Amino acid sequence: MNSIKVELFTLVYKKYLSYIVHFIFSYINDAERSREIAQEVFLTFWDTVNSGKLVNNDKMILSYLLTIAKNRSLNEIKKRINHKKYTELETYREKSDYLNMIALENEYSTNIYEREIQEILYSSITKMNEKLKSTFILSRLEDLKNEEVARKQGISIRTVENRLRNAMSILRNSFRDYKVSRR
Repeated sequence: MNSIKVELFTLVYKKYLSYIVHFIFSYINDAERSREIAQEVFLTFWDTVNSGKLVNNDKMILSYLLTIAKNRSLNEIKKRINHKKYTELETYREKSDYLNMIALENEYSTNIYEREIQEILYSSITKMNEKLKSTFILSRLEDLKNEEVARKQGISIRTVENRLRNAMSILRNSFRDYKVSRR
């Protein structure tokens, strides 16, 4: 096993697990099953990473994870609906599942969700001061290592790390409504 692949997987897993669980839960309304499906999503992601078919690009990785999560959620909803015919849908949850299945099948709803995330991201980036913004863009959007960013900007690696920490704090604050609540 290649340690770079393991490191990439570990970073992505830690970064996106709660987000993917929340995304799945928003459609299937079952916390335990959402966690199980999220694990399936990351198993599929691992297979892709291990095969070397995935580019190490944050936007592409998130889009890929959301696509897998969407498809797995859709399969879960279809299983529930097939268990009980549409004409016999009686409970709120079953009706909700049916409507969520329709929404998931519609690419438009997924695109709206992704577009909203992108708007929040870019809005947050534009609110950063120029130093934070340029360091963040070089590191996270252009995928440069901290050493490369430091060399390119003529600053220390420690300064790069501090700027990234501050930028991530701004982003965490902007995305606070998208986090899964811990009870």
